[in-house]
Amino acid sequence: MNKNNLLEKHVKSQISNYLKNHDSMNMEIDVGKIFTTNKVFNTKISKTMYNIILNHFLTENKFKYKKNLSHYIYTQNNIRLYVDNNNEKSMLKCMSTKNLSANIISTNQNSFDLKIKFLKRKPISLDLFTSSMDYDTVILRDTVSLNFGNMYYLNFSECTDKSSKYYQIKILMSKTIKTKKINIVKSLFETIKKIIQLQGVDLNEINEMYNIEAVY
Repeated sequence: MNKNNLLEKHVKSQISNYLKNHDSMNMEIDVGKIFTTNKVFNTKISKTMYNIILNHFLTENKFKYKKNLSHYIYTQNNIRLYVDNNNEKSMLKCMSTKNLSANIISTNQNSFDLKIKFLKRKPISLDLFTSSMDYDTVILRDTVSLNFGNMYYLNFSECTDKSSKYYQIKILMSKTIKTKKINIVKSLFETIKKIIQLQGVDLNEINEMYNIEAVY
């Protein structure tokens, strides 16, 4: 089996898993780089590559709609408080996250890896988020979110913390998918393939795909 078919088969298996369990978990795909020595996945990418990939998808214009989002995000342990930076009257949102597992698609040393992860994310009471002068992290996240057929969101985020600015690309699977699995796999596979190819990487250069529990 060639690497192109291997990648598509892997995406299909992950989608199948998600569709069977989407009521009880979330599925996300991060673009970044795995450090195998300590099993940490770095989601920060260069501004240059971020702009290349973002501009391609905006120009291609195959998404259903686009949203510009901006939030201050305060993190304590596994709980995040989201404050809408575009609407001061918007209600605060508090979410808890439990990481379940992750699958790594490794390309080569000169390009991004992909992390397909499954997690449980749910809204919780604001009372569970304690005010503090010293949160684990506080960031301003400005996001261009592209919706593909109500199947998934391709999110491009510019994040600013107290010491730096960095860029992230993430795919979020929808919780209300009504499209046939074959259409989801085809669309998602083409998006992932394009992200890889825009880095100048041939699909045949993909090294391996492997399961790692709790790669965070």
